[in-house]
Amino acid sequence: MKDENDVDITTLSPKGQVVIPGRIRRMRHLLPGSKFAVTATPEMIIFKMISVPTASEMLEEAIREGNEHAKRLGIKSESDVLKRMQR
Repeated sequence: MKDENDVDITTLSPKGQVVIPGRIRRMRHLLPGSKFAVTATPEMIIFKMISVPTASEMLEEAIREGNEHAKRLGIKSESDVLKRMQR
């Protein structure tokens, strides 16, 4: 049985596609649509798994940051916002 460090062989298709062997896809829990950053040196090509946030995750982060900023400014209600706008 192969272990995590064993090497598999794959082939570049005429369309420039490379198949990641099933053993590695299963080991790393890769699914269709998985994203990778790709870089190269003269001797190797490196695929780094990356996680791209969803629109929902980005919106949640923006709301969290907005709430933290409002808290730092002492904004607690809609009337506080209106007072700041009138300045």
